[in-house]
Amino acid sequence: MGLTGKIAPYKASFGSFPSDIYHIPFPSPLTNTSVADTLKALKNLFKADILPSDVAAIIIEPIQGEGGFCQAPIELLHELRGICDAYGIVFIADEIQTGFGRTGKMFNIEYAGIEPDLITMAKGIAGGYPLAAVVGKQEMMDAPIPGGLGGTYGGSSVACAAALAVLDVIKEENLVSRANAIGALFHARLSALQSRFPKLISDVRN
Repeated sequence: MGLTGKIAPYKASFGSFPSDIYHIPFPSPLTNTSVADTLKALKNLFKADILPSDVAAIIIEPIQGEGGFCQAPIELLHELRGICDAYGIVFIADEIQTGFGRTGKMFNIEYAGIEPDLITMAKGIAGGYPLAAVVGKQEMMDAPIPGGLGGTYGGSSVACAAALAVLDVIKEENLVSRANAIGALFHARLSALQSRFPKLISDVRN
């Protein structure tokens, strides 16, 4: 709840939350926010609130979820990757909503052609069974001492078996390609509706 940038319904009447979590504007034509605006906000954050050398991680959804389902511009993702590399900041791609073929690639970050340090996963991973995962570079995943990273509900054998079955189905039924076909159909139909009702439909996104 500390990470989300949406107050209602997630943060309302809860708290207190962890400190030193910062949010910057997400680029979107609908809010007149450009990539340059986002990067300027990050630069100002580094000047006024926290040194970049003190930042543990930058977390971004390749497609913003609760904030309006906006695609992160590839330019922004490349800039953030460069900033993280320059200052030793961990780059985390939140693929909880976008992973497992939902956007026409196994993971949406693939469209940018960059490699995050960590990827968070859930939802589509196990076909409805409660399971989440974090995947990362070996040096990070091996850094905790044995037994130092875990949880009470970690590694449910049933959910893990379901996740393996999901991966098999995604491959055998070519669901990543199917997502592209369905996406193209939706885009064509919604664009036609937008042309008929431009005052009701402001944007059709890929």
